[in-house]
Amino acid sequence: EISPSWLAGFGGLFWDGQQSTWTSVPWQPASLTVEDRIGFLLSPHEEAIVFVNDREVLRQKTSIPPGSILYPIVDLIGNTDAVEMVLDARAPTAVAAALLPKHMKGFSRVPLG
Repeated sequence: EISPSWLAGFGGLFWDGQQSTWTSVPWQPASLTVEDRIGFLLSPHEEAIVFVNDREVLRQKTSIPPGSILYPIVDLIGNTDAVEMVLDARAPTAVAAALLPKHMKGFSRVPLG
């Protein structure tokens, strides 16, 4: 048991461990195919965003406390035989730009040099 935890998938469900609730969501991980790239992003607006091949497939409000230390969990249920974690993955450009505070539009958070 890992508590609290937040999970997406499970045939169209999202688990919010802080609230201890399951919510029905439109994303069905059973539709994934070999070589699909899945991303999970937490926005500063307390939303969990799931991407498949850089396309947003789920945006779910969460109760994840700001500043929380989080660890990834991968549950190999169903059709998945293996996963590979990409440690230097980045959010799709359009999404990353939309999440910047308004006063930072046009600036990059990428360190120089």
